[in-house]
Amino acid sequence: MGIAKRLPAIPTNALVNITDGMVLDYCKGLADVVRSFSQQVQGVTLPPIHDPGHNLRTGDWVVIKKHIRKTCLEQRWKGPYQVVLTTTTAVKCAGLPNWIHASHTKRVVSPQEHEEVLLSAPTAAKQVAIPEPEHKLILKLILSWWKMVQSPL
Repeated sequence: MGIAKRLPAIPTNALVNITDGMVLDYCKGLADVVRSFSQQVQGVTLPPIHDPGHNLRTGDWVVIKKHIRKTCLEQRWKGPYQVVLTTTTAVKCAGLPNWIHASHTKRVVSPQEHEEVLLSAPTAAKQVAIPEPEHKLILKLILSWWKMVQSPL
């Protein structure tokens, strides 16, 4: 804030002339040393990896892992979402504001393909017997035990 600090004016005769012999030789020597060190470093380092760590592509459908759940019965995965952009480590999904790390995703079939599979399945496979919930079985056991205890001998 405020005004800029006043600097003394640099006289034109104080500027170093780079074309002078000593300064030019020093700059050339310094450039040679930097070049030799950079060649040594390039010889030791590995070439960059262009292979992404995942096999997700734009247009794929994924579900995203939930790391925090309120109860143990809550679903572990949310979605499906369609992949819009990919990098070597992350994916951008449609409908989500943030990038998601690729290791937190799992590829799934598209909702249209899933619906087609369900519609093409035989009707007998759709009629699955739903087991009675465990809490109802426990209540039945408790009631039968209570009746047995209450009955006269």
